[in-house]
Amino acid sequence: MLPIWLRKCCEQFSEGAERDVMLLGTLTVLSGCFPTVKGIYDGAPVWLNLFSFVLAPAASGKGALTWARKLAWPWHQQLATASKQANDEYLVQLQEWKASRKGKHANSAPPPPAPPFRQLYIPANNTAAALMNALADNDGRGIICETEADTLSGALGQDFGNFSDLLRKAFHHEPLSLMRKTDREQIDITSPAISLALTGTPAQLRRLIPTAEDGLFSRFLFYTFERPAVWRDVSPAGGRGNLGAFFDEQGKAVTRMMAATAASGNSTVELSERGWAMINAAGNAGLVAAEASGSDGAGLVFRLGLTTFRLAGVLALLRCFENGLEPRAVILASDEDVEAAIQITNVCRAHALYLLATLPTAPYVRGKSSSFFQESRPTSPGTGYVGPRQDVPGDRGGNRRAQIDHRQLADKAQSVASRRPLSRKLDSGRLGHSPSALRNAATCFINDHLSFRSRHLS
Repeated sequence: MLPIWLRKCCEQFSEGAERDVMLLGTLTVLSGCFPTVKGIYDGAPVWLNLFSFVLAPAASGKGALTWARKLAWPWHQQLATASKQANDEYLVQLQEWKASRKGKHANSAPPPPAPPFRQLYIPANNTAAALMNALADNDGRGIICETEADTLSGALGQDFGNFSDLLRKAFHHEPLSLMRKTDREQIDITSPAISLALTGTPAQLRRLIPTAEDGLFSRFLFYTFERPAVWRDVSPAGGRGNLGAFFDEQGKAVTRMMAATAASGNSTVELSERGWAMINAAGNAGLVAAEASGSDGAGLVFRLGLTTFRLAGVLALLRCFENGLEPRAVILASDEDVEAAIQITNVCRAHALYLLATLPTAPYVRGKSSSFFQESRPTSPGTGYVGPRQDVPGDRGGNRRAQIDHRQLADKAQSVASRRPLSRKLDSGRLGHSPSALRNAATCFINDHLSFRSRHLS
């Protein structure tokens, strides 16, 4: 069901969670690569930008995001190299201007303007002012891609660096403004469009999103897993080949896609009537699932509707290139692309509802003993259920939400899933499940409905 090129990228990795990470990471990176492609969702113009967050213990396969990042790296390098050359020329002009102001016939002309520093990837280790400057230099666009979520949470934890509100606004392309203190210059970003891809350990979630009431949570596609420690064959004959060479070639392919899309001008993603009906039905089903879970996940479900539309747009664009077509003024997302997008968001919704139940409703008290693992450790080996959180000494965070009976939560979610099963006919006919990866993680859509696998999306 997925475009051939996307499947090829995912198939370089082990079946299971590692492919899932690559799939989500690739889609998120690509969502920030095509600024001329947008659509109309609920009456508002929207671009394709996605937020995704993969959570798993250390050394469990999250590093696939690094390879997804390489896909757009050649374009980033082109922009950065051109920007450095332009800056070198500017410095020469600035020296000449300073020299012309000396002597009797001083030049009264204003100094040459500094060129913008264009780049595709924006560092997460940033301040709010620096992020605004970077967006202003890049027409309000950029990708933040970090394999350690603490890089972002560390920046957001500083008074001068907290730009969580900017990320929340950018998800919906809401205007951003900043007044510089030094020269009293105001920066205005009319329609910011940021794609955000993160991976991290479960403990890093709480540092980035302290409470269930943080609006940043509902903007992410979440995916979480655990898997047993098994040594993988690391020899050249182990099956992976040369990933560096492979993704260098795929990076060139993405560069060609980006160049062709930019040359084609503005394009609009549209859905068929059936496609819109599918999204509306999935949204209603999502609200039922959120209510059954006992969590306040309505905001998450509403935003996942927008995310589903954006996913369908990315898939439709890739399908154009797969069919040898350059993007036109209208890109029609097939019902197949919409179905694939819905299945991805359905699984991510299940993971998000689980994670939402682990977060406190009151502000998190840093330095207290309230780790994610204490809340999510299974009550008994092999049960597949996460037990209710017990009292944690010193935790004053107000963990009413974390004290939910997860066995009961799972039973409710499974009951809902049995009435509204996920479509499982992607290739050989099933989404699949991951006993080792998600048995101890997700609490919704038990058994077949837990983990989507990119190998099934073919």
